[in-house]
Amino acid sequence: MSKRRRVVRAKRTTAATSHEDYVVVERHPPFFRFWHWTTFIIGIFIILTGLEIYAGAPYWNILGSYHDARALHLLLSLFIGFWALPVLLYYLAAIGDLRNILLGRGDMKWQMDNVKNFVGRSPTYPEHSTYDVHAHRWYRKYNPGQKILFLGDIIALIVVGLTGLAMYSPTAFAPVITIFDWLTLGGMAGVRAIHYLLLYYFVVTTIVHAYLGMVPANWPVLKSMVRGKARFRVHRSRSK
Repeated sequence: MSKRRRVVRAKRTTAATSHEDYVVVERHPPFFRFWHWTTFIIGIFIILTGLEIYAGAPYWNILGSYHDARALHLLLSLFIGFWALPVLLYYLAAIGDLRNILLGRGDMKWQMDNVKNFVGRSPTYPEHSTYDVHAHRWYRKYNPGQKILFLGDIIALIVVGLTGLAMYSPTAFAPVITIFDWLTLGGMAGVRAIHYLLLYYFVVTTIVHAYLGMVPANWPVLKSMVRGKARFRVHRSRSK
């Protein structure tokens, strides 16, 4: 039986209070879940070693050695640079999911409707992360905020990688320092400042990401990141 037919014949239920249909469907395939949790664990160690390099003993002393922390930080960063960019982007394109996470038509209107609902000017929360059982696809699998964060993480990874390499080997990556001089960002001092600011960017976004994953409304998404499948609302509207 094909994957598509398995999804269509998934268990459907109806909530007694809201009269909404639900379907148990796979949101995250096995490789994506493996990628996500691997990236999360390695990212934590990159942050911890980065803080040790930045603060050092006695304020932040995990590995006990600046040189060990620096070596591990570089090794894990090189791995995550390859693992989090070309591997993920290729995989998302291969399974047809890249289009779901890129900003597209209607995202701005959705975000404005979301803001109106948040501030109490609209009683309707805009639909997203619902599954169209007839078209066999997700309706707004990711909301615009998630898409913007995804794009921001890609840009931040590229910049933090280049600044980190320039700090590790100023001679080999002199063009990076030259660009900062050209942009009047202070050369090497600017490289260090941007690198450290992006470190805190990843600290904050990691905490926020973990918090939002534990909000009850997002439990189906969190469950699907562990099990693959979860119970989601069925998309009803015919308009995109």
